[in-house]
Amino acid sequence: MNDALLTKYLLQELSPQEREEVEKWLSASTENRRHFQQLETIWCNSKVLAQQQSVDADAAWERFKTKRDAVKEQHTTSTPMLKSFAWLRTVAAVLLLSIGAAWGTYSWLIEQHHPYFSTLTWKAQGEVRKETLPDGTEVTLNKNAEVAYTESLWQGKRLVKMKGEAFFQVQKDMERPFEIQVNDIEVQVLGTSFNIKEKGDDTEVIVESGAVQLRKLDVVIRLQADETASTKTAVKDFIKRKRTDSLYDYYRSNEFKLNGTPLWRAVEVLSEAYGIRIVIADKRIANLPLSTTFQREQLDTILHTIAQTLNVSVEKRGNTFILK
Repeated sequence: MNDALLTKYLLQELSPQEREEVEKWLSASTENRRHFQQLETIWCNSKVLAQQQSVDADAAWERFKTKRDAVKEQHTTSTPMLKSFAWLRTVAAVLLLSIGAAWGTYSWLIEQHHPYFSTLTWKAQGEVRKETLPDGTEVTLNKNAEVAYTESLWQGKRLVKMKGEAFFQVQKDMERPFEIQVNDIEVQVLGTSFNIKEKGDDTEVIVESGAVQLRKLDVVIRLQADETASTKTAVKDFIKRKRTDSLYDYYRSNEFKLNGTPLWRAVEVLSEAYGIRIVIADKRIANLPLSTTFQREQLDTILHTIAQTLNVSVEKRGNTFILK
């Protein structure tokens, strides 16, 4: 939805068809309503004129003249009034130019480094995406992940909301804590590296270096390097344990690092990475250990190597691989 149209909605200058279009858009999602509320707050506080299109000074002046003429008809002392309107016209022009200059300064010089009044969003579609946030934090997004970043001018913190899976290398800043909101969890850090994976109701956090604090309602736990915690939306507590492998890092390193890793775990990650179903037909082979490193190569090649190493067979049925 064009912010210029939303601004006209705030000014009550829309046609019935345009108003219906905006209201339909507002009711479509919570995210749309949140975006409109942010725009409305900015507009009401006169902080910035949140328009993506340039200010139409001529149109604004025409509206002003219409109101001027209406007032003029009600007064007979026209000469002093015209002088007053001439002065007001100058003031209006200065205000429009000032607002435009302020918005331009914010958009080009401030927002990219300190998005105080807006949220910057990055989405990874069909491939892994690496980005650097305005504060210097490095983020690697797995396929179809999304992060939204805001620096609150009044709360003094850096806030990220995310979906999917992402690895964060957080830039340390003692004065502006870094907080991530995912599902019903708050992850708070200063400077550390960790992986967060959100999939439906499941959330998992793996700390690679430093430490993080997890909060869920009134439950708070702290994770150190090489520790992981997981939870479900409907569950209050966390399951905390030691990290047992480095397979979470496959989308960032393009390697599958197996070090005594049980077959079931290797199959789980390979299925996710390649978007295909791999089934272990015989439970007796599920815990057989694997110690090797695979590069991001053809899945057929990887499964062939696993079959030879563990002396098992691989059968393909449609889009499913079966290990026996």
